Order: sequence, then structure tokens, then C-alpha cells
Amino acid sequence: MKKKIAAGIMTGILLAAFFLMIIGYIFLPISTFIILLINDIIFLIILFILSRRNNPTPWMVCSIVMLTVFCFNALFWGSFHMPVTTRTKWQYPIAIRYTYEGRPPFEFFPEELPSSAKNIRYEFLPTILQGEGHVTLRFTADEDYIDDLKEKLKDEAMYITDSEGLAEINSSLENGKTIQFYGIDDGDRFFEEHPDAEIYILYTNYDWNHPRSRAVFIDEDYVFFELQ
Repeated sequence: MKKKIAAGIMTGILLAAFFLMIIGYIFLPISTFIILLINDIIFLIILFILSRRNNPTPWMVCSIVMLTVFCFNALFWGSFHMPVTTRTKWQYPIAIRYTYEGRPPFEFFPEELPSSAKNIRYEFLPTILQGEGHVTLRFTADEDYIDDLKEKLKDEAMYITDSEGLAEINSSLENGKTIQFYGIDDGDRFFEEHPDAEIYILYTNYDWNHPRSRAVFIDEDYVFFELQ
């Protein structure tokens, strides 16, 4: 009887973890929760089969082993920053706090989105080995927000330009220096879709191989924050 109770408690913990992983993914859609969910589902199926047998010993032993393995997996995968993509206003503060974990805040990214924000997309791709990561945020907003943002950026920007001006700046730089924004999807396609976008370059290291940049692109009611 004691073996059944012990096995039932540990199986119950794994079942509770299953629902917590689902809730976690709803609030922060990262692959960590999916990996742990798959792991947990397999364990629960095995434990359910064992619980139907008359001998509770295998059920108890497996529940101990599987709960231990699950906890180890949770600690292991939880130590990694995973890519995040969100498209809702209420998920953004959660996603940005996750991005800031272990690093200082990006002061030019908004802490919260304006009430007028629509067509939202936030994307965080962490740096992996020598691969370059990026953080981007794009949305449309009302005129008042855009005007206030432009006034703020004017005092902080190294360069204020457009796509043609950026090409001229790059052509004037010497010693292999260049300004690149790898966080923009499909490279030049962004400027094809937003040819009149104003570019506020807040920082660049002028490195073509391992670029670092902070910039904001504004095209009428469209705003795009980029950090490389």
C-alpha cells in the first residue's frame, strides 16, 4: 500500500508538471516547455501502464527514476536561453523580461507597448556559439507615440538617415568598416517594403564579421526596434 501511495504521489507531481508546462507555453512560447512536455508525456504513459499492474514495485521504482530524470531535464534545459516569438501585447512584458535574464536591459526598447500598438511581433534569437543573435520588435502605433519616439531618438542617435543615406555612409567608411543590421528579415526586402523609413542608428561597432548594432526604423505609423 505504501508503495502505491509513494508512486501515486510522484506520478501526480509529473502530472502537475504537465499542466504547468502547458500554462508556461501559453505565457511564454519557448521550446523548453515543448521539450519538457514531450518528456513528461512519455513518462506519464509508461507510469499509467505500470499502475494498472498488480505489482506496485515497478511503478514505484520507475516513478522515482522518471521524476528524477524530469527534474534534471528541467534544470538542464532551463539553463539555456531559447528563441522567443510573440505577437500579443500581454505576452510582450513577459518575453522581454525573459530576454533580459542575465543581461542589462535594452534601454531603447519600450518596457510596455503603447495602447495603440497593433500588428505586433517580438522576436528574440539568442547568440549560439559564434552565431549572431538578435532582438527585434515591430508594431504600428498612433501618431502621438511616433512623434514622441522621434523626439527622443533625435537626442540619442549617432546617425539619422534612410536606406539611400545608409548606403552613402557605408561607402564613405574606410578600413573595411560597415554598418549592418542582421536583425532585419530578408535583408534588403525590408527597405523594399519600407523605402521611406527613417533609420535612427543608436550604436554600431562598424564590424562586418561580428556586427553589433542598435537601431530604430520608423515608416509613418510603423516602428521597428533592432538590436544585434
